[in-house]
Amino acid sequence: MPKEFYTVEEIADLLRLDERVVLDYIKSGELAAINVGRGKQARYRIGQSDINVFVERRRVKPESPSSETDQVTE
Repeated sequence: MPKEFYTVEEIADLLRLDERVVLDYIKSGELAAINVGRGKQARYRIGQSDINVFVERRRVKPESPSSETDQVTE
């Protein structure tokens, strides 16, 4: 059964990133997370659906050929 929520450490391991990079994505709003910490101590959890959205937003799309290369010159 897949997990519903992941820690920052688990996301960093999954995406092969430094934990600080994952925290930067969270703080910038690029990666949605919930704060389960108390007071000033932030402890984030990231939902599977939020991971999926993040990955899809950052997926590299193939470049379409430019219209110039589609034209045949004689």
